[in-house]
Amino acid sequence: MGRSAEEVAAEHADAWMRIPGVVGVYGGENESLEPAIIVMIAVPEQVLRGTIPSILEGFPVVFEDATDLRPMCD
Repeated sequence: MGRSAEEVAAEHADAWMRIPGVVGVYGGENESLEPAIIVMIAVPEQVLRGTIPSILEGFPVVFEDATDLRPMCD
């Protein structure tokens, strides 16, 4: 059996988090509830399209807009 989306995302998270505009990477599900790699971004998706692949090890890579996220405070 192949690796999970979570395992693939974890392998690439450190490198992708060094890319300006990427604020998170995790294994999750796409809109069709299929396993996917989610990349949270704070820049327009077009800025990263040539940098991050659209499919990685068979999993779709989905960009999630994170521009409205705010830190949680106690």
